Amino acid sequence: MANVPFFGKKKPRYKRFDYQPRIYDPVKERIENKRKQYLADLQNPHVSKDPEDRKAFRQQLEENLRRHKRNELKAQTLRWVIVLLFIGVGYAWLEWGNIVFYYLGWSAIPIYLIYRFRNIFKSKE
Repeated sequence: MANVPFFGKKKPRYKRFDYQPRIYDPVKERIENKRKQYLADLQNPHVSKDPEDRKAFRQQLEENLRRHKRNELKAQTLRWVIVLLFIGVGYAWLEWGNIVFYYLGWSAIPIYLIYRFRNIFKSKE
């Protein structure tokens, strides 16, 4: 219906609006790349189909996941310690005033030195 001339007049092709948008979908592209990689691996004779290799690969994946969870737990614990430290310092400041920062500064120096030189204190085997 759009290309039907109206009273013998038809719009020239160059004056028509014919825009085809390009849509980028990162998820679809990632899936397509994985599919291509999988098909290439199936056709590659050097890729091992031995169940022992698959078992070793699975064990390595599980170890990486465990390590990731352990690191995540450490980071979460450190965040909680920092939050509780801020809450404690804020409460002490409200309770006793600016003298808290003086004591906090002097108590932070030995903690920093112990952390900085902790390798010296460890026994070497």
